[in-house]
Amino acid sequence: VAGENLHIEKLSLDGGDLKVDGDIDSVSYEEESAGRGGFVLLPAKVSVPAPDGDAVVRERAAAKLAGAGKRPLTTIVAPAGFGKTTAAALWAARADLPVAWCALDEDDAEAARFWAVALAALAADPAFSAPFDPFEVAWADTGEAHNALAALIVALGEAAGPVALVLEDVHAVQDSPLVADGLAYLVRNLPANAH
Repeated sequence: VAGENLHIEKLSLDGGDLKVDGDIDSVSYEEESAGRGGFVLLPAKVSVPAPDGDAVVRERAAAKLAGAGKRPLTTIVAPAGFGKTTAAALWAARADLPVAWCALDEDDAEAARFWAVALAALAADPAFSAPFDPFEVAWADTGEAHNALAALIVALGEAAGPVALVLEDVHAVQDSPLVADGLAYLVRNLPANAH
């Protein structure tokens, strides 16, 4: 993962101990013990931004993104301020599949938190169920991490339909070897209904 890549992938889940109230008015990760790493997840981190009515629609970008739901991975790469988020939000508003959104930042570079955010975004669709608790996985153990992600991949493959996961500002977590390895494993093994 390099540059300011925005990854659009089809994924789907709901979350073990992840709780979604209403239409993403509040999302929290229920922690059983204070030392586990639970956190309060701001709704804006897992909500598709509403397209700005005054935004410039870049028709060429929109046309290229129109096929994102047919590919396992789509990246949007451009300098800051060039409309990556706007283009992805417009695509999400027009998409004919469910779209889960993760607005990432440097705080999400820790693997358990990253996957908790991803699972919370996917949990917006109550039809999906998280196959693991991200705070119970030893992410530094490649075998255990890949087993957890394999369970996610199987759950995605068993989903009733397609879904997309947008990882906005993935560059903020790209330097985390555990997050990068997990994303690479996930993308290499995505089922056909996940992009």
